[in-house]
Amino acid sequence: MTVNFLIFFNIFFGTVAPDFPPDEGPLRLKQAQMAVVDQIVEFAKWYEVDPYEMVAIAWVESRLNPNVVNRDKDAGALQVNCKIHWKKFGYHKPFTHLRSKRKMRREAIKQCVEAQKNIEENVANSAYLLKSMQRKYRGCRGENRWACYNGGPGWRVKHKERATKYKSKVKKIKRILEKHYEVLIKGSGC
Repeated sequence: MTVNFLIFFNIFFGTVAPDFPPDEGPLRLKQAQMAVVDQIVEFAKWYEVDPYEMVAIAWVESRLNPNVVNRDKDAGALQVNCKIHWKKFGYHKPFTHLRSKRKMRREAIKQCVEAQKNIEENVANSAYLLKSMQRKYRGCRGENRWACYNGGPGWRVKHKERATKYKSKVKKIKRILEKHYEVLIKGSGC
């Protein structure tokens, strides 16, 4: 537990944590967060993406909370945007019988938001987005894929400052996770 606290003290404050006794310190990974991390690692391996990257993105996006939904309809631990990607993931198919495209879109977005609360669905959709953007857009390759994930393929024009900060956060947390991952995920096999 002391190691978890020290790692996340570094993430939050960017400094070296003082030595605290094992039962002290406000920043610990909660049991629910550990369960989410274990699931993300399992499904990231299944979908052949870097588990460190997925956990880092989930930490930056939602602090590992799978039930988060913001006003832009970003949902799940990895905050997949349902307003933009609902059709890409096929959430409209059960609603094609509706005559109104507006109703179909609204119902599909609702279904997408609910589906993203499932960790497996969330990781699958996030992995798909990361891989497809990296393959399709030259500006989304390497570490820039994180900026694309946050700001879209046109991140350099529209959201350069925000997406660059996001990319730096993900990189920093990924580095910390790679260094201390076995301590964080006991028995995950990483």
